[in-house]
Amino acid sequence: MPAYRFVANWPQLPDGWELHDVPGVAVDAGDRVFLFARHTRPVVALDAAGGFHGFWGEGRFNRPHALTAAPDGALYLDDDAGHAVYKYTPEGRLLLTFGTPGQPSDTGAIRNDWRTVKRGAGPFNYPTDLAVAPNGDLYVSDGYGNARVHCFAADGRLKFSWGEPGTAPGEFNLPHGVAVGGDGRVYVADRQNDRVQVFGGDGAFLAQWTGLRRPTDIYIAPGGEIFVSELGSGPSAPARVTVFDAGGEHRGTLGEGVLLAAHGIAGDSHGAIYVGEVAWTIFRDNVPASARGVRKFEPA
Repeated sequence: MPAYRFVANWPQLPDGWELHDVPGVAVDAGDRVFLFARHTRPVVALDAAGGFHGFWGEGRFNRPHALTAAPDGALYLDDDAGHAVYKYTPEGRLLLTFGTPGQPSDTGAIRNDWRTVKRGAGPFNYPTDLAVAPNGDLYVSDGYGNARVHCFAADGRLKFSWGEPGTAPGEFNLPHGVAVGGDGRVYVADRQNDRVQVFGGDGAFLAQWTGLRRPTDIYIAPGGEIFVSELGSGPSAPARVTVFDAGGEHRGTLGEGVLLAAHGIAGDSHGAIYVGEVAWTIFRDNVPASARGVRKFEPA
């Protein structure tokens, strides 16, 4: 694993802008960077140098949570408190809606408290992330009020789901992030179980990687390295990014001592890593002065 350096003063936003929480970050095939922020201007477009290229999405989302840039250029946005996932063009035109906005599925959960989920159910109850498989299928982790992963066809048709609340293989306590490798394997950040679970494309359990610090999102680099952002769990286990090889062997970490509340993660074609943070949600009235909405790391 190469060494990485933190890129200070990235991005360059218009005067007076403060993004605060940026739970979602994505990079498209042209290295354009998109942020999904808990802000009145929720979707922000940037270039890799941090230059500002506009925004959209005012008034459209209840609570931004995750953002995925698909190979066809579309953007998928998870609105967790809205119980829906949306497909948009990069310019902000709505293409498709997944789920019934405003109507959570019946899991027995009390709002977004993962500890109160009694059973797995259909889409959605606070969905958390989406990943696009090589065959075009879409996998959605669901979420704070559910304990499942759903597989959709590209046209929005639900194909199948799996998962129940718990700690056994194939069970989840807050499936928070999802990624799909080139071989079709599905990687799920099982946040409150401090692990990543690995499945076949059919949902069959294959492996688990343990010892993580509340993993939140997963980025699979072109070379096969797997980057896992971790929210952290206190001063003795701070936020960071852990890197694995495709077989689950630990390759190193980055960002410890810089990151405060790592949430979303993406990478560009030059090997840079972008991490969205949610320090304002985590620290509330005691947000450290060093807090930022998004951070960039590049190979040293």
